[in-house]
Amino acid sequence: TWLNAPAASELEQRVIRWIVEFIGYDPEANGVLVSGGSLSNFTALRVAIAQKCPYHYAQVGFDKNRALRIYASEQAHFCIERAIGSLGLGMENLVKIRVDKHFRIDLQHLREHIEMDLSEGRIPLAVVGNAGTVNTGAVDPINELSAVCKAYGLWLHLDAAYGGFAASIPKRREQEFAGMDLADSITIDLHKWLFVPFECGALLMKNPNHLRDTFRMVPEYQRFDHEDSKVDFSEWSMQQSRSFKALKVWMNFKAYGAEPLRQSIRSSLEWMQSLGKMIEASNDFELITPVSLSVVCFRYRSPENDLDLTALNRLNKAIVEDSEQDERVFIRETTIRGQTVLRACCTNFRREKKHLQYLLAVLREFGRRNLHRLGI
Repeated sequence: TWLNAPAASELEQRVIRWIVEFIGYDPEANGVLVSGGSLSNFTALRVAIAQKCPYHYAQVGFDKNRALRIYASEQAHFCIERAIGSLGLGMENLVKIRVDKHFRIDLQHLREHIEMDLSEGRIPLAVVGNAGTVNTGAVDPINELSAVCKAYGLWLHLDAAYGGFAASIPKRREQEFAGMDLADSITIDLHKWLFVPFECGALLMKNPNHLRDTFRMVPEYQRFDHEDSKVDFSEWSMQQSRSFKALKVWMNFKAYGAEPLRQSIRSSLEWMQSLGKMIEASNDFELITPVSLSVVCFRYRSPENDLDLTALNRLNKAIVEDSEQDERVFIRETTIRGQTVLRACCTNFRREKKHLQYLLAVLREFGRRNLHRLGI
């Protein structure tokens, strides 16, 4: 409560306002610090249900005859599915919408599913949009997504855990992130692109009263009289006992300042665009997806021979396994439309061009070695 920890409570309100301003969200928004994106997304969906469900489900439970439907693209983070299962909605009520060639949500497919659910007596409740997918860095068309939600009266939540801080760059805010200020809620992780020590995420809420309306339960021993401006964060989320996360956020902004933080994010974006160009200019690497934000998905291929999909998948999986054993570089694999690919993601302000060149050189070494070892 504010009475038990007034300094921590006041500082949390201040850093939340700084985050809102930094990314250009609604200036009236507020929010709460949480452990990370998973809990933030869970909390946002809990609030969405409280605000949009047409009956008092918290008292009577869910009506199985009127299923509540949540929509998200097939590229949504797996924690959305986990949240829906944990909330008791039923996994089948997460409707996964296909994506376009740039891995953004297909708006027409979304409308079709909403209309079908309405016609069959189900209740469309919320849409989870991506503001930087973990897999490819794709950002859904937020303005258009907001228009769909407005037309059908749905809650719009943006999962911007990874990508949201790219909106701190004005040009990006006006392009990929246009419409972010229209979202009802936003998830964002400070322990990713804001370089705050782990763990620290935030849930931003356009109307912060929705948090209090959803979670407020005050036992007799915690009933204190104080001004409405004093926020009891214990009433704004599931957590009662909370660590002082705001202090490390405050120190980051104070030590570095908003503009240097913004410039470090801009540098990450520029370096990964450069990596994409290096890959396109090579004869043995292939760019698999457009470079969006700071994620680059690519694969190694034989410069001499055309390999089939099975061979390419085996080759690139072997490259990742070699990198784990070798330990000179760290890279992960992912699957893009049946293709095993290498996924590079940079949110490190210390990266330079020489590091990217070194990454490709080491991966090329592994690629050549495995072409011979695997006999392909």
